[in-house]
Amino acid sequence: MVPVRGLIWRLPARVSSIHILLIVYGHGPPKVNCWQDPLSPSKWKEEHFVIVSLVGWGLAIYGGFKLFNLPNLRDANSKGN
Repeated sequence: MVPVRGLIWRLPARVSSIHILLIVYGHGPPKVNCWQDPLSPSKWKEEHFVIVSLVGWGLAIYGGFKLFNLPNLRDANSKGN
């Protein structure tokens, strides 16, 4: 690519319209929102996959913390009364 007057680029003559379509539209199937197809994470948009993964890990860590600290909380409440 050759820059012409700042930000405008001129493509070489050997680049066909097929190449331009592949650059514009990308490869593979279109990505969908996570709530449109919740059972196929491979089809989700990347940012939705990251958000759902982080929320899942947060819930797992919080649930594990609550599960393993439950006996300690019961002992603290019974001693306080």
